[in-house]
Amino acid sequence: MIEIANQRINPEISENIIFIKSDISQGFDYDDNTFDIVLCLDSPLSFCYDNYIEVIKELIRISKSKIILCVVNKYGVILEDAGGFDLEYFGKLKTIKEIYRTGTLLVDEEMKKLEPGLMPSWHAFTPQELEILVRENGCQVMRISAPGTFARFMNVELLKKLILNQENYLDFLNFVEEFDKQKEILGVGAIYAGGLLLSARKNRN
Repeated sequence: MIEIANQRINPEISENIIFIKSDISQGFDYDDNTFDIVLCLDSPLSFCYDNYIEVIKELIRISKSKIILCVVNKYGVILEDAGGFDLEYFGKLKTIKEIYRTGTLLVDEEMKKLEPGLMPSWHAFTPQELEILVRENGCQVMRISAPGTFARFMNVELLKKLILNQENYLDFLNFVEEFDKQKEILGVGAIYAGGLLLSARKNRN
């Protein structure tokens, strides 16, 4: 990924950007307030299932001002399968109840054998849980949404056709952005993706 990023970067701004490979679960070797903005997208935070609180603190620590987090949406991920895995392999609700209770799915060897394509162990957040964690660590929540909520229920082929009309597609995106941030549906989110997006700003000392 680093090689691809270096190949595709705009030459006009390349001297201002450095791509670095690191492990988010191990913290960061940067001073406090190093970056104007810190983005944690595509849910790596959710895969820090056993130390996500410490990772959130680190992400906030190295940010000078703004932080954007994307994580797995707890209720959204439950709705993706709606107990199908449990009923197929165990004949009863099992992992779904654990996710509902704790937000965490520990993927053991038995589960890997049953479903080799399972993601590694993860923690899914509720909107309230993520908001509280961010606020407790010195940030003000600016915006929270559940991207993909509206689109997950649409016909994929119709979406492909919509993209061909730029004006209608932009109108669609504007509506979806507004819809997906309504508090009544924040617990849904996209299928297979993060499904919960939060923007926050650090409080001034």
